[in-house]
Amino acid sequence: MNTPVPIDQLIDALEAQSDSHSSYLDRQTGEVYTISEDAISLSEGETDSVHLIAAWQEDEVELARRIQSSDRYLALPDQWEVNEWDIMADFSKLIKKDDIRIGLLKAIHGSHAFRRFKDQIVHFGVREDWFAFRRRAFEEILMTWCEENGIEIKASQATIRR
Repeated sequence: MNTPVPIDQLIDALEAQSDSHSSYLDRQTGEVYTISEDAISLSEGETDSVHLIAAWQEDEVELARRIQSSDRYLALPDQWEVNEWDIMADFSKLIKKDDIRIGLLKAIHGSHAFRRFKDQIVHFGVREDWFAFRRRAFEEILMTWCEENGIEIKASQATIRR
């Protein structure tokens, strides 16, 4: 691929992923696409089942077909590769104030850890610090991913230097 990919574009796509959406890099153009699992499922159907696809889904299903039939597209790291729980733990451990650090570390254990953590970062007034930390962690993950996959990146102004 000749076109460098803006790291911010990759980070935005990583943040947009969920259980129902995945992101892919087009190695030829440097574009990043986020598509639904529904589109992927529909793209795997028989070609005679095209009538089942709603008009508004046609473009996304066609993209899903291209993604699955070519090595031109590369899946961005998924939630298992990102491991946001570890990122939350790392952030919490860096907090200097004991009461905030302890509160955040307690929040990430047990059921509903992500929900409790989000509530606590608001409660303690560290929400913006968390989002900045999380974005830098995603940037590090993606820089390593790009390096491993031979993807040239266009750095943002806030890129972490190695």
